[in-house]
Amino acid sequence: MSNIASAPLGLDETDIAIIRAFYGDAHFYSARSEIRESISRISKRLDIAESTVRKRVGRYMKSGFVTGWNFILNPTITGESVAQVRLDILPPSAKDDVLQKLKLIEDVWIVTRYHENVVGVGVYYRGAESLRKKVELMAMIANSEHVDYGQVALPPCNHPFTATDIEIIRSIEENPRKGLASVADETRLSAKTVKRRIDRMVSERALFISPVVNFEKLRGVIAADLFVFYTSREAATETEEGVLSIAGIRAYYAAIRNPEHTMLGLFLMSMKEEDEMLAKLKKLRGIRAAYLDLVTEYIGVYQAFKDRIDLVAKQFGSRNRQIATLRA
Repeated sequence: MSNIASAPLGLDETDIAIIRAFYGDAHFYSARSEIRESISRISKRLDIAESTVRKRVGRYMKSGFVTGWNFILNPTITGESVAQVRLDILPPSAKDDVLQKLKLIEDVWIVTRYHENVVGVGVYYRGAESLRKKVELMAMIANSEHVDYGQVALPPCNHPFTATDIEIIRSIEENPRKGLASVADETRLSAKTVKRRIDRMVSERALFISPVVNFEKLRGVIAADLFVFYTSREAATETEEGVLSIAGIRAYYAAIRNPEHTMLGLFLMSMKEEDEMLAKLKKLRGIRAAYLDLVTEYIGVYQAFKDRIDLVAKQFGSRNRQIATLRA
C-alpha cells in the first residue's frame, strides 16, 4: 500500500497551509454552518480568497482524501496522559499480525502503519509505570529492537461537563459529520443549544476536532511523520527552532512539542526532500535520534474514544449528583 497514489489529488503549498489551518483551528466542527465559519476564519488568517479555500476543501472531500471529521476528548479531563510510541517490527513479514495485536492493547487509540517495518502507536496512560508496562508489551509483541516514545503535550482543561454535553458527545461519537439539526433531534435539544455547547467544549479545549484523511488518495505527495528525540531538555530548547525551520512549510500538524521530543506531520513533494531534510537534521547539535517515516495509514481504535466518554460520563455524573445533594 502506497501513499503516492494514482488518485486525482495533488497538494501544493496553498493546500498544505489550508490543511494546517484546519488541524490548528480549535473552533472547527463539521456541521455545515460551522464549516462556512471556519473557512471564513482560515481565509482571513491565510489571506486567501474565501472562494479558493471553499473550493479546495470541497476538492479534498470529493476526492476522498478527507473522508470526515474526528473528535477526541482531552485526556487531561480523566486524569490521563498520551504518549506516541515508535517501534520496529521483526520480522517485517509479521507486520499485519502485529498491527492487529497492537490495536487490542488496552488504551491504544491510534496505530500508524509506516513503510517498511516501522509502526507508531498512540496510547493513553496514567503515570510513568503504566506507560513503561504498555511500551514493554508493545515491544514484546513486535519483537522490537528499537523503541522510542514521547509524551504528547496537552493543554489543561477545566470544562465543567454537564449531562447535556454527554448527550451531545454520544450523539456525534460515531459520526462527527452529523449536522446540528440531526444532533438536536436525537438529543431533543434546540440546534442553538447544541451549537452553543459544542462551541464551549471546543473553545475550552475539552474537545478536539480534526480531519480524517486517506493518504491513498494523494498523488505526487508523500505523507510522513518526523520524530526528533533530544539529548536533554536544555538541548531541546536550543535545537527545536532549528527542527521547525527545517520542516518549514511542509509541516501540517504538531503531534508532540514538549521539552524532550518533537513530532511533526509533513507533506513532502519528493523522496529527495526526505533525504535533504534528514541530512540537515543530522547537522543539528543536541539530537539523540531523528526519524522520518513515510505514512501509509492512520488506524483509529474507536473503542478507546468510547471508553473515555464513559469515564467522563461517570466522573461528572457523580460530581453533578454530589453538587445537587449539597444544594438541596
